[in-house]
Amino acid sequence: MRLKLLAAAAFLALTPKPVSADSDKLPLTFSSITSDFKKAFSKVESQHYSLNKVRCEDGSEDKRTVCTYKLGNFMIVMAETEKGGSEIVGLTMICTTSNDIDAAKCIISYEAAIFAAGTDEDIEHQSEIISVLFKGLKVGESITIKTAERRYILQKSAGLWFHIYAADAPD
Repeated sequence: MRLKLLAAAAFLALTPKPVSADSDKLPLTFSSITSDFKKAFSKVESQHYSLNKVRCEDGSEDKRTVCTYKLGNFMIVMAETEKGGSEIVGLTMICTTSNDIDAAKCIISYEAAIFAAGTDEDIEHQSEIISVLFKGLKVGESITIKTAERRYILQKSAGLWFHIYAADAPD
């Protein structure tokens, strides 16, 4: 009986916690984003890619704080705040490869980003979100999917640009 209780407690402790839904910000911080992505990659595949900080541009009352990260050798990730804010309200992920294998890694990375920054509802429908984002997208076009708490945008131009914003964050 004790063994069953310990097993149940261990299961509950190790079960991923739901992402808090907040339409004003993403559940990421500049200090936790690398570990948040590592956890998210463990949910979509066994291998993860290191998210390494490149630089941060500190904001002010009239300027956003933007931190740039390199994900593997195939993607640039930028996390941003509102002007004068300190909480992350948006992620931009730029797939910077023409290699088919790395392009597949980009799609996996978009899924990991949904795990890291999406809501429980978005996570349940992540394959639908990714599928809709990629249907019929031509160079120069963009597609936006809005949920109650997030905006997902995919742009195709010089590379694939994937954005996740808190639904109430300014454009």
